[in-house]
Amino acid sequence: MILAGKDFRAPHPALGAATLIAIALAAPLAGCKNNTSSAATPERRVGKPPVVIAQYAPEDPRAADPLTSPVWQNAAWWTLSAPANTTHTTTPGKAALLFDDAALYVAVICDLPASADPDGPADPDGRDGISLFLDPKGQGRELLQVSADSTGTTHCAWIRTSAAIEPLEDGSPNLGFPLDVRPDCQFPGLDAQVRRGILNGRPVWTLQLAVPVAGMPALMQALPAPDAPWKFNILRTCLTGTGGQREILQSNLSPVHVNAQSVSPYRMAELDFAR
Repeated sequence: MILAGKDFRAPHPALGAATLIAIALAAPLAGCKNNTSSAATPERRVGKPPVVIAQYAPEDPRAADPLTSPVWQNAAWWTLSAPANTTHTTTPGKAALLFDDAALYVAVICDLPASADPDGPADPDGRDGISLFLDPKGQGRELLQVSADSTGTTHCAWIRTSAAIEPLEDGSPNLGFPLDVRPDCQFPGLDAQVRRGILNGRPVWTLQLAVPVAGMPALMQALPAPDAPWKFNILRTCLTGTGGQREILQSNLSPVHVNAQSVSPYRMAELDFAR
């Protein structure tokens, strides 16, 4: 069952909680530059960001269901892992990427949180969401953020920096690095599909994104090609509990600190476009 499908040609005035969290990842945090915080606690042992293979799409995958279509079933799937500074994470999730000469396609499959109604909306409060961060030039200066939650609420932002973000001397994230975040950007041709289904007997929700190169700002346009330096990350963010007991849970394709490093090139995965 398709819950929502949006093509991003119009602005989206309402943001889900997960989207607001994702925007907060990219915003400068005044007064935090040289201070430790919960987001900057010592990280557990994590390896280098992975190199992820995006396979050439044999056909247009935008209408293909990630749970049933051979287009997606034959893709290489990557498990979303716990953040770099905690083992407390979301319910299981995985992602795969495809491409053609004009666009990048991303599919994410997420187990429903225990609090979700298996017969109702994936999350009636929009507290379970995915953010895709793309850096087609691989320079850490011009980035695209596409976010969608399990209710179908979508959002897009253009993130700019004067220089690539580097960690502080002690290795912790630089939470005070100034960023130019331009929310509610319109990117022609972007498409998102949110669905519900069953995978191995478990209720899941899926997100499928189509990101056309021609719809991006000119400064970040780079064709998908074997020698293209694209970098990216996928973050799933869940907001659980109520009132003072609310907690942010995350899982990442390339582990980053909770609420940090999402646009840091040294923690973003590399994309390998395989023909």
